[in-house]
Amino acid sequence: MKTRIILLSLLLCGFASGLQAQVVESDSAVPDSAASDSAVPYTTIPDSAVLDSVARLPTSMSFLKKATYSLAGIAGVNLGIWGINRYVLRANFSSVNSQTIRYNLKSKFVWDNDLFGTNNFLHPLHGALYYQVTRACGFNFYASIPYIFAGSLMWEYLMENEQPSINDLISTTVGGIGIGEVVWRIYDRTFNRSRAHRDRTPIAANVSLGGHLLKPEMNANYHPYLQLAADLTYNPDRSECEKPYDWFELGVRVNIGRGRIYINQFHLSGLIWNKVLKETDTETLDVGLYQQFDYLDAPVKVYSQTPYRMAQVAAFGLGVQYDRKERGGFSLNGQFFLTGVGLGAYLSDYYWVVDRDYNFGSGFSSALHLVMADEGSGLRLKTRFNYYRLFTWKGYAPERNLHEEKLTKLDVQGDKGAVNFTHVEAAFGYQSKNGWNLYLVPAYIHRSNTYAFRPNVTYSAYELIFKVGYLFQFPQKK
Repeated sequence: MKTRIILLSLLLCGFASGLQAQVVESDSAVPDSAASDSAVPYTTIPDSAVLDSVARLPTSMSFLKKATYSLAGIAGVNLGIWGINRYVLRANFSSVNSQTIRYNLKSKFVWDNDLFGTNNFLHPLHGALYYQVTRACGFNFYASIPYIFAGSLMWEYLMENEQPSINDLISTTVGGIGIGEVVWRIYDRTFNRSRAHRDRTPIAANVSLGGHLLKPEMNANYHPYLQLAADLTYNPDRSECEKPYDWFELGVRVNIGRGRIYINQFHLSGLIWNKVLKETDTETLDVGLYQQFDYLDAPVKVYSQTPYRMAQVAAFGLGVQYDRKERGGFSLNGQFFLTGVGLGAYLSDYYWVVDRDYNFGSGFSSALHLVMADEGSGLRLKTRFNYYRLFTWKGYAPERNLHEEKLTKLDVQGDKGAVNFTHVEAAFGYQSKNGWNLYLVPAYIHRSNTYAFRPNVTYSAYELIFKVGYLFQFPQKK
């Protein structure tokens, strides 16, 4: 029930992004020819005065007014979602009163036991909704962060009858920043028609439909799914990257089959800051600071075991990108990322409490991605190697039997221990000149869980994806 209502954040994100249209209209309603007239109350903000590429409001708007509008909008979002929970879906956690609020205000933050998707994907979407409101009210990337934090605090203390959750506070705030900025940029690039502030950044987006075969360990059969996927690159050439998220990559895979629809993978990599080390007609090399958000989930049960689950929700680190283009049409793009993970989650073999079958943890991850393309023949090769090393610090006493106690609350990160998680895939494809493409993608996933008080477990899964797609090219707007 809780998962279902937070899904409404997806729809509300679009509504909140729509606030931007009203903001832009108020700023661009004056004809361009009158923009220089000093008598006009809404003037075009010079490029040097714009805090980032898409934050724009009338220059007369005060900080106090923008802050008031932002907080009021966030409160309205929370009250709207809570109202649907309480009076439409009749969700138990939404039954709040003065007593539950007083209890929450006196309580400490705990690690909650919600579903994997709720904690590691839907809460960041909730934070993205807060982000849309603050950006629509005129705040830039960095100035929006405190308001996301404030919105999450309000939800944890006032809108639920459960103790405030530390993992929700982190994932909503940090994850909401990345997803929120991506939604904001895509909306702005697609729908903003303001001549003065139009986002002219080029975008490459590939949408595909195909089949996904999943073969977990200890099972001779493949589990078939229909898979809808989208891969988007904002500013593919990484030109003029001066502000956060002037470049980002987004990949989403949704599986349909076996009586359910679920997000199989969600990858987001956003550039926060970069330094160009080499730039010629054929080569580009740069280093930068990146925000990473990864979510992998295969909820199919095989012998009562889920094949894999992995997420890095609050993660920042260094990245190096290299591009080379030959005259004959051959091109190479290489990416290497080394990331510190403040909050992540991974599948547990023993911690099954309420809705949770995973451990929270922190640690680091690394990734190596290569793309080789020959424009003449249309052949493509894309390889991905992702490695995650997460540690769970706050465990529970080994003598406690979680199944017999039937605990509804247990303030721990999970099983004390660590995980080595590896995801490798290679995509062999053909890209036609008119945009159509075909890809065959074999993949291998391996996890090795070590536990402080329980037997260690290793598990592998194999995947095969065949998909047909179309590449949409949105060139730089004039």
